Amino acid sequence: SWERAQQLVMAVKARHPRFAFAWGSGFGRQLQAIDARMCADVQRLMRNRGSVVLSVHDSFIARATQAATLESVMQEVLERTLDEIAN
Repeated sequence: SWERAQQLVMAVKARHPRFAFAWGSGFGRQLQAIDARMCADVQRLMRNRGSVVLSVHDSFIARATQAATLESVMQEVLERTLDEIAN
């Protein structure tokens, strides 16, 4: 119920007061957008290298022979994204 959901949110805010400001702020949507862009970037870069990968939540499925390339691409996308956020 809505009342129970409100109670849970209040309990989480009380337990983690440093993050209480984020509830209902839209910050979660911003993080989801960053995550989606990172996923699309990984898929695009892997296609550019001749390999198709499938995304599953926060992971990827690729051929075993492409594991090292995928790991490298994921690291590249992470570092670039963190640089963009920091600047």
